[in-house]
Amino acid sequence: DGNSNTCIYTVPTADPTQWTRTVVAASPISDIKASSSGTLYAISTGDYAMYTVNKVDGTITVLTSNYDLYYPSKMHISSDGYIYVVGRQAYGIQRVNVSTGEVSIWSEWGYGTPVVG
Repeated sequence: DGNSNTCIYTVPTADPTQWTRTVVAASPISDIKASSSGTLYAISTGDYAMYTVNKVDGTITVLTSNYDLYYPSKMHISSDGYIYVVGRQAYGIQRVNVSTGEVSIWSEWGYGTPVVG
């Protein structure tokens, strides 16, 4: 499709010249981060989802879907087992459980002031 933002490149072999192009989203990936264990997390703005990429074999798994995330744009991987996601027009911070994929509201903006829950 010519848009490099619609894919994640994985290197499932020890040879770094053997890149594989894996399309994971129908719209641009807005943020990619690696956890301390090496798992790669990616969020997609248009399909409102989070993906994981296995560092060993390059397997891609959908962690959240069905519009669980609202225009996700940036994320922070925390040591407490959650990923915190800020989205355009989300009016708050969403928290994703990395074990279950469950999405919850961690804080909401109330007239410009974050209310932590």
